[in-house]
Amino acid sequence: MMRRLRQSAQASRADRPHDLAGFRGGAAAARADYWAIRRVPRDASVGLEDLPGAVRNNKYSVASRAAGRPIEIQAYADRIVIRQDGAIVGEHRRRFGRGETIYDPWHYVPVLARKPGALRNGAPFKAWLLPASLEQVRRMLKGSDDGDRQMVKILSAVLTDGLAVVEAACAEALAGGVHSADIVLNILARRRDPGPVATILTPDALQLRHAPIADCARYDGLRRAS
Repeated sequence: MMRRLRQSAQASRADRPHDLAGFRGGAAAARADYWAIRRVPRDASVGLEDLPGAVRNNKYSVASRAAGRPIEIQAYADRIVIRQDGAIVGEHRRRFGRGETIYDPWHYVPVLARKPGALRNGAPFKAWLLPASLEQVRRMLKGSDDGDRQMVKILSAVLTDGLAVVEAACAEALAGGVHSADIVLNILARRRDPGPVATILTPDALQLRHAPIADCARYDGLRRAS
């Protein structure tokens, strides 16, 4: 991969659009300082430290769903962008040191469903700064036997509901003096439920003029008439 990066760096910017004609990154890749295609190891989802895209001796995390399939790495002057099938699966501020591993903890949240204990001592989660209410819930859950598992459920909800919505749900739970995952998820479920269906006004022309009568004896009369 590094050989391809060096080859790309030597190419002129005028030549890059032609060189990258078959590259999914397209015009964005043509503006990159370096580009490469590599495969994320299939077993990367097993070890939290092993989901990297590497550029110039540093490692950059990618979303765990990218494991086992090719990714495209685009290195710009200030950032690293990693794509898979055209979608961004990792984006980091570019580091120019050597031997660094740059994590985005959200890339590994799906892995926590299988290894909730990694939330306490996994490398991506060390010094992870969460929003205030989420962090408070996390600290309070540390005292529970299944606190890690509960916190993982809350963090997983961020992937579907969004960080701001989950943060607000945690704040609401804390305001009520509770902090369990079940309460937070219940608040999120209530917020997802649609409101009451609006009443549709029936035009006068369609108003019922003769209300039906629940009288089965009327059918007996029709039977005798036939």
